[in-house]
Amino acid sequence: MTNQAAFRSGGGRPRPARLAVSVVHDLIDAVVGGKIDVGEALPGEQALCEEFQVSRIVIREAMQSLRQKGLVVIRQGHGTVIAPAAQWNPLDEEVLDARLRHDESLTVLNNLIQVRVALECEMAAAAALRRTDEQAAELDRMLAVMDTARGDHERYLALDLEFHDLVMEFSGNDVGRAVVAGIHGHARASTRYSGGTPTAAHLRHAQAGHAEVAAAVGSGDEEAARAAMRSHILESWQRKSGHKAGGDKHR
Repeated sequence: MTNQAAFRSGGGRPRPARLAVSVVHDLIDAVVGGKIDVGEALPGEQALCEEFQVSRIVIREAMQSLRQKGLVVIRQGHGTVIAPAAQWNPLDEEVLDARLRHDESLTVLNNLIQVRVALECEMAAAAALRRTDEQAAELDRMLAVMDTARGDHERYLALDLEFHDLVMEFSGNDVGRAVVAGIHGHARASTRYSGGTPTAAHLRHAQAGHAEVAAAVGSGDEEAARAAMRSHILESWQRKSGHKAGGDKHR
């Protein structure tokens, strides 16, 4: 397959107002999907203009965006070359979304889960140390609402997000909360992460995990809160991915 053939993704689909965004999307998908190899040079500017039917200005803007994301480098005598994956920005939204689309081995999702476990466990522990009586009561109220919503899995999953966000809010760690919200939002968009429609048994187990977290935070038990959050997240990922919870296999 030639470089130009590798760029095509969807034929004549409409392009957005900013054409460079579409060009960048197609090139990122081709690179992350392995259609263009690391170290391989992109075609020249004129060839890219013809392939994407855009102007040189659009191509130059797209190349600048790819450089900022770490996907390409300029090499003397070689032109614009695909950079090693270690140089890509792993938290760039477009790069992350492309990696998740092509994450057949679940490696990227497992890495995201490791980050989520590390941050949420510590924030649950911090929430246990910092929580007020009013916050403990708020967690209990949220838990009661979630229990009544188990018959509606979509509503329950929405409340699940609210519960986790509440614990993170009570930790006082706004940076950790923002990081988790960002990576979790991208992960949830992946069908490999969702694991299909949860059964009544799955929601029952999830609710038990939430109850353990709420009890530990409410009682001010730092270690119990950390352990409860870890078990809850890992057991959920075990159901979705088929991995054994524990070790390096994380949600």
